[in-house]
Amino acid sequence: MTALNIEERMRALHIQGLTVTTIKNKKIFQSEQYGVRNKHDQFPVMGNTMFNVCSISKLLTTVLACKLIDEQLLQLDTPINELVTTWTISSNTPSPSLTLRQLLSHQSGIIDPPNSFLPYQKRWGYPTVEQLFLGKTEYCREPIIRQENQVGRFHYADANFCLIEKVLQLLGMACSTYEVTYGKNISQGHDRNGATVKEKYPHYPYPAASGLWSTSKDISKLMIELMDAIVGDSKLGLSPLTINEMFTSQGECEWLGLGCFLGSTSNGFELSSLGWGVGFQSMLALYPQKKEGIIILTNTELGIHQMDGLIGEIYRAFIGKE
Repeated sequence: MTALNIEERMRALHIQGLTVTTIKNKKIFQSEQYGVRNKHDQFPVMGNTMFNVCSISKLLTTVLACKLIDEQLLQLDTPINELVTTWTISSNTPSPSLTLRQLLSHQSGIIDPPNSFLPYQKRWGYPTVEQLFLGKTEYCREPIIRQENQVGRFHYADANFCLIEKVLQLLGMACSTYEVTYGKNISQGHDRNGATVKEKYPHYPYPAASGLWSTSKDISKLMIELMDAIVGDSKLGLSPLTINEMFTSQGECEWLGLGCFLGSTSNGFELSSLGWGVGFQSMLALYPQKKEGIIILTNTELGIHQMDGLIGEIYRAFIGKE
């Protein structure tokens, strides 16, 4: 990435803070921090500065689900209603079984209603999963209905992972990893002009879908764990068989894995995940065959897709397409 002047591009694009960690040979190769945690006090981004990684949360949630599968507490193709018995998902027709595999691959037939799954607002409090699905909260004013004619088709939906969150809670997993902690070393969110957003620390009260705060180094450790798990060397005891399900195309979508996206680049097979929310954008890409990866976190939302901004520039420099 030597040809890319990251600090110069940050100034041009009004990006306040950024951290990027690269993996080589399944080890953290380099971790760099740029800019400030927030525009107001100009505290520098450090190695332990937390960013809201938004939908990259889904990758960690998928790993948690894989752990429960290996412990025989969950199965990918077991009907969810066998686990969640206090209420059922509404459907527009008599419903075939809704499974964890469908939820993780966004092929469940569940579609987020318009203007739903908004950032946390103090006046609204924290919703329950039941309130979200019944349309009884300001975060989601319409009931979420499973559309059977859309089962097997890709529809990116936070609702899928909110339902998984309910399953984890029922099994004693409270998603404590996703707990929001306002310490002195946490990034504030900024808009495309570099100004602090109204809610200085915007976050989403749907932990499994988009609630994770983390650092690029910590996310890199998760990426290394995935590569280790493939070859049977998982520190968490994840089996190669289960983790390979994440890396396998689901349904009719060749580019869709479980909780992630799949592709092919000059670096070979690629697993990727994107995060985009108020004040933050992020991306990770993992190349198991080359034992490499990259994770990029920013505390500025440019209003354009990650690949069209500085994140995309850093990504292309990493894979040799500057």
